[in-house]
Amino acid sequence: NSFELKNAVVNKDMQFFAEGGNLIAGIENKVAFKSIKSDGLGINAKGTVSDAEGKQVASFTSQHLGMGSFNFTPDNGKTYKASIVYADGTNQNINLPSVVASGITIRASNADADNISIKIASNDAFFQANQGKLFYVVAQSKGVICYGAQTALSNKEYTTTIPKSKFPMGIAQFTLFAENGKPLSERLIFVQNKNTLALAVTSPLATYGPKKKVKINVSTKKDGAPVEGNLSVSVVDETKVPLNEDGATTILTTLLLSSDLKGYIEKPNYYFNGTDAKKAIDLDALLLTQGYRSYSYTDIISNKLPKITILPEQGIEISGILRMSNGIPVRKGQLLLTIPDKRFNLEGVTDPVGNFKFTNLVLNDSSKVTITAKYNVNYKNMAISLNGTPAPSVIRNFSAPDEVLNIDSTLTSYLDNSKKQYSYLHTLKDVTIKAAAIPKVSHKDYPALSGLGQMADHEIAGERLTGCSLLINCLQTMATGVTYVDNIFYVTRDYNQGKKIPMGVFINGMLVDVNQLNTIEASNVESVEIFLRDELGLVNRNNNINGVIVINQKKAPKGTKISKSQLLDMLPKNYEVSFSPQGYDKERQFYMPKYDVPANLNRNDLRTTIYWNPKVITDKTTGTSSFDFYNADGKGQYKVIVEGIDENGNVGRSIFRYTVK
Repeated sequence: NSFELKNAVVNKDMQFFAEGGNLIAGIENKVAFKSIKSDGLGINAKGTVSDAEGKQVASFTSQHLGMGSFNFTPDNGKTYKASIVYADGTNQNINLPSVVASGITIRASNADADNISIKIASNDAFFQANQGKLFYVVAQSKGVICYGAQTALSNKEYTTTIPKSKFPMGIAQFTLFAENGKPLSERLIFVQNKNTLALAVTSPLATYGPKKKVKINVSTKKDGAPVEGNLSVSVVDETKVPLNEDGATTILTTLLLSSDLKGYIEKPNYYFNGTDAKKAIDLDALLLTQGYRSYSYTDIISNKLPKITILPEQGIEISGILRMSNGIPVRKGQLLLTIPDKRFNLEGVTDPVGNFKFTNLVLNDSSKVTITAKYNVNYKNMAISLNGTPAPSVIRNFSAPDEVLNIDSTLTSYLDNSKKQYSYLHTLKDVTIKAAAIPKVSHKDYPALSGLGQMADHEIAGERLTGCSLLINCLQTMATGVTYVDNIFYVTRDYNQGKKIPMGVFINGMLVDVNQLNTIEASNVESVEIFLRDELGLVNRNNNINGVIVINQKKAPKGTKISKSQLLDMLPKNYEVSFSPQGYDKERQFYMPKYDVPANLNRNDLRTTIYWNPKVITDKTTGTSSFDFYNADGKGQYKVIVEGIDENGNVGRSIFRYTVK
């Protein structure tokens, strides 16, 4: 059987951007445009621009990924509308930006290889009102001012050229200021000069065999002289991992392009992958549409700086509060933090409201940390409560337009590789295993909770309790319908209506104080049942509570008998907590098999990433370095990607290919 798949409805939109910022009446304006689909990718389009009377004043056609530009002279007081025809045949009418009656703009031409041409143009109304006044042009790149000039408005047009050698490679921002420092117009230009880091990648041979050792030589130069470079290297089997080079995200696209532009940039490496005149025009269209003001000059002039809300982290922070068992905070309480695997101890003191904080800690991931208050008087009546680490918010994938919808071609190489791998395997016969199901622990197992309903309002399975070491931290974010205030749980619905009766917390059928949750690790919990209402009211009335949280712990296997003192030592201590915070990962070495041992030659090697090294440093005197690795079994073309930066911030990228057969 077969059926027809209908295409999903795809919405389109086009935006128009006047060069310099405004559409000015009475002078020729350059207007850029960009048309996109609902997935954020560009769609080619063409159309015409007409005034309110229907008179056509301009036409346009996109030149690259839905972007392009056209020139026309708008009249004062008129409105203009674009009639658009998209590549899929659909039509749309969109209004152009409003025309400004009096204005001045900055224009730029980037066609010359050595100079940037800048033109300041004003219409009659602006010129008559501002003739003779001073205006300033300031150009900056990467936050550094590279050019500045002033001129008196003696003509409606003023033209100058600026050497590109004044700028580093990347986006330059030209801003026109009035005499009082107010920014009037802005234009972004991409400076494509030769002050990049020159990378040369070579190998003694052009062809190697499978599992053979390969040596790669790298050299870094700036203006023909050797320099020290900090490089990253990756080698892939290009036959198995084909990649459209135009769509790659590289050090050039990140540092020189996307860091200064708003929005998603489609195929960013297209503008660096073999530059030519057309790509320069396409890049200019990108800057005209997605360029934006990186700095608010108005705020800078008025000495208004952005408020610093988040300080840089110098290490890991652990904080919490120390209270007495009755909930009263402990003032000037003594605490000791211990990290056994680092043989590290750190003392701390609580503030007047019981808060404590250990800062600038350096510890490995999964390290055990213990905080104790046992050096205080009456410490057995104290309880430590840790502050949970907020989970990062889930945002829309910025690279969503890159997602491949047609997976047929994408998975072909993967499936072929898997077929080769499985051809060496022997399939075993089916084995049927029968066993009794492990009974699920619930509130029904505890007589004290027999009055509750059969089903909880909400249930949290133990395997969902991840990302938090202590159970109380999990409950604060995962307990649906529950509000946590001042170390007490409430039913959210009733709490919002003013009914502030706490919920009861039962651990394995026993009513406990909420502070007990500070001693329970989330990994030891089988499930959590939340009852927002007690239909019969038996449990609520008997315990003077409103709502029930049932903690079902995992049943420990039966062991040997222990003494009372041993039992007391095993019981959780409110005045002491042990947990494993998220620490730093240990540095890992990228795995590379070595085939200088004959026994290893018979193993299958289906790797697609052959080599990876994030830190290759070239010699400061000679500018050279080398590295070696072994090929996999795959035959075809292997790609070596080298990119990096020198001590002066010059970036470079180079690709080298060799054949394996």
